[in-house]
Parts: sequence; C-alpha cells; structure tokens
Amino acid sequence: MFLQDLYLLAFDSTEIRTAMLWLKNEAFRKGFDDWKPAFKFKCRKCGMEHQDKVDKCKKCGGTELKEPDPEQYKIFDEFRTSCNIFNQGLESIFRTMEDDLGVADDAYCYINKQYLKRDDGKLYGKVEEIRRVHPALIEFDLDKSGLPNNSHWICLFHRDHNFDTETECPDCKTKTVPAMYVYNHRGRRIYLPKDELIHVSKFSESETYGYSPLLTIMQKVLTLQGMDRFLYRYFFERKTPTQMILTSTDDPQSLEIERARIEARMMEDPTYTPWIAVSARTQRGRTDVVKLWHTLQEMDYLPVRNEIRDRVSAIYGVPQIFMNVMTGVGGISGQTQELKLFSNTVQNDQRLFNEKIFPAVLKAFGITDWKLQLRPPEEKVEGQIIQLAQQKVQIAMQMNQMGFDVELKPECEDISTIDFTFSGKAQKLGAGGFGGGLLPQGGEEGGLGAGDYEEAVDEIPPGEREQGNEEKVF
Repeated sequence: MFLQDLYLLAFDSTEIRTAMLWLKNEAFRKGFDDWKPAFKFKCRKCGMEHQDKVDKCKKCGGTELKEPDPEQYKIFDEFRTSCNIFNQGLESIFRTMEDDLGVADDAYCYINKQYLKRDDGKLYGKVEEIRRVHPALIEFDLDKSGLPNNSHWICLFHRDHNFDTETECPDCKTKTVPAMYVYNHRGRRIYLPKDELIHVSKFSESETYGYSPLLTIMQKVLTLQGMDRFLYRYFFERKTPTQMILTSTDDPQSLEIERARIEARMMEDPTYTPWIAVSARTQRGRTDVVKLWHTLQEMDYLPVRNEIRDRVSAIYGVPQIFMNVMTGVGGISGQTQELKLFSNTVQNDQRLFNEKIFPAVLKAFGITDWKLQLRPPEEKVEGQIIQLAQQKVQIAMQMNQMGFDVELKPECEDISTIDFTFSGKAQKLGAGGFGGGLLPQGGEEGGLGAGDYEEAVDEIPPGEREQGNEEKVF
C-alpha cells in the first residue's frame, strides 16, 4: 500500500510527472536500433568470438568459423509486437518499467516460459509472454543469512509445491531449481527462478531493493501539493471575503443610507466620484480596510514554488528548460550545456536497458549472435562525424610516421565507423624527438645507423662546420 501511495503521489504532482515523461519519451523517442552482429566470426570448437575477419581461431587454431545467423531473430521480431495477453509491445512494457524506476526505483520484467523435458534429460524453455510486474508484488526469497537461491526449491513443471532443500520432484522426477523471487498474486506466493524475472534499479543500486527518489523529496512534494490546493481554494472555493471595511460612527443608519445612495449613483454613472465628509475633531466617519487574504506576491508564492521545482527536477536530472522555465538559462551556451547534461541522463537510462534487460531477454530466446539496443536520443551531426574521422586519420598518420603498421578495420563501412588498428614496433627517433624526424636504420643502403651520427659529424671539416653544414649533412 505504501508503494501504491507513492505512485499516486508521483502521478498527481505536475513537477514529478513532467520530469518522468521527459525521461521516458527521450529514452524511447527513436525506438529500437537495427540488429547488429555480436561478432564477425565465432569458432565452433572453443566458442571464441572474433571481431575481425580471421582464417583460423586465435585461441585453439580451429578453422571451423561461423558468421552470425540471421534466422535467430526472426521469431523475436514477430513476438515483440505483441508480447502478452494484453497485446502490449516490447517498447510499451519497457516504457512502463521506466515509470517504475522513477517512482519505486525497482523495475521487474517477467518472462513466462513453457518448459519441455526431452528423452535425453535436457530441459528446453519457450517464451510464452513478457510482462511488467508491479514492484509491490515482488519480493526477494532470502534465507536467514540474507542470501537468495538458498531458501526454497521448485519444480519448473509443478509450481504448486516447494521444497526446503534441493531434491527431485515426486511427480515428474525432475531436479528442482532454487527460487530467487516471490510473486504475490491474489494471495498466492509463486516462487520464480532468477532466469524468469529481470530486476533493475537506477537511483540506489543495491543487492536487493532500490530506494525511491520520492522519499528524498517527500516534504517538497507534499509542499507542492499543499500549494496546489491553496490555489484551487483561492480562485475556486473561496468563501471568505478577501477584505473587510470598518467605519467608526455613532450613526450607523445614516452610514447605510449614504452607502446605498453612493451605490445608486455609481450604477448610473461609473465615473462618479464619491465625496464623503469626515469629522476632523472626533474622527467620526473614519474608514479602515482590513485584509483577510494575502496576495500571491505577499506570500512569495512563485519564488518558493520555483525553488522546490528546481530541487525536484535535479533529482531526476531534467534541466529547467524542459520544465518550461527559461529564467536563469545563460544564453545559447547555457542551453547547450543543459541539453548535453540531459542527453547524458537519458543515455544512462538507456544503458540499463541495453546492458541488463536486453541481454537477458535475448538469452531467453536463444539469440546469441546478435545485439539489440535503443537508438541514442541525439545523433551526431555530419560536421561532428567528419571532425572525428579527421582526428582518427591524423592519429593514424602519426602512428605510421613513428613506424607502426596501420590498417583499416574490416568492419568500417562508411566515414561514421572509420577506425584503425596498429601493430609492430616504433622505429628509433632522432635527437630532436618527434619533431626531429626519423633516422633510417643502420645497414640500409644510403642511410645512417642509430650510432653513426656522431662519426659523421666528426668527419666534417672544421671550416664547413662553422658555415652550418652540420644541418645539411644531417
């Protein structure tokens, strides 16, 4: 119930909902990237993966090498458009998990499998559906020492029974597996192995549960809610008058008659200026205005709200420019810096999916030759790509001048992926270091050895040395 209250608090607050929406939309704005091979060649004998084109395995010397099989991901492409009985796509499930990370700092992805035991005793699992599970329904199955996979054992075919030790299922004689999670579903405790549930945390990664960022800013969020209620009552449910007029007089009846006369004249002529006489001796007829409500300026409402909003958005890493606040942004350079910081925040969110969730999902489908990732939120512009390529080419030329063997990587297909490999040993340098150029190796025709420079200088006549012929000989 406490986690559910946190969800209601987050979805009811404009500041928190705005920050979470920006993070989610930017992380999944460009969807999934194209399939990329995990390797160039893989040895069938030892399983070593090679990122470059080779004729034989560098580890075992085997010549049976295979390339990535495109048939692996065809079934997954059809599955990810409708992953469960609710007809949710894989992106929709991950977007909901992003909300779980922003509220509870715990996100769970349930991979429901159907198992098959063949005659040889091996177990095979087929993915039936993928669902997001509410964090309040999952707990870790820990023993007395706080360790998982050591408290209960289950049979993958008969989940209604669990065992305290590793054994065989009495119904199917299948070896039990340890449970790591407990799924509380309508009063039932369903034990799940580690391969059927994916758990990630973002703000406070720990061995088990995360720590909700809302608990850090709880008082600020409650203050924002109180301010929203105040505005609602101020403009909509206000039943108390804003101010009260007090007039000192011994004849209230005459004051009421005079007030009615003035109101009648004002109805006839809105430009009528009332003229009221006040006794200078007794101050009778003196009128005071007593305010019953403070204005928003008097309460510093907007500055206080902006300060709280800054703290809330800073927790989620969303700049003020995305919260529709343009004050305080230092020109174009300041906006560029905020965009860069926000891009780094989005990329960190994408890493959780690219490095933890995607590999586990692909492993469940038996996809080992390919990788699937989210597209980065901001592509590099053409000028940045050319500049980076020029820098790599310049480094390659310098390495070549130093004597290294430079080769273009075989996977480079265009200018955006250009890269080089270096091998060999550097040649010996002259006395001037890198700026003095390279000396030819000794023994080559028409060249000087590494130790021949001093002898060459000694053979120069003294008169020619004074004329600066040393540089010419060098």
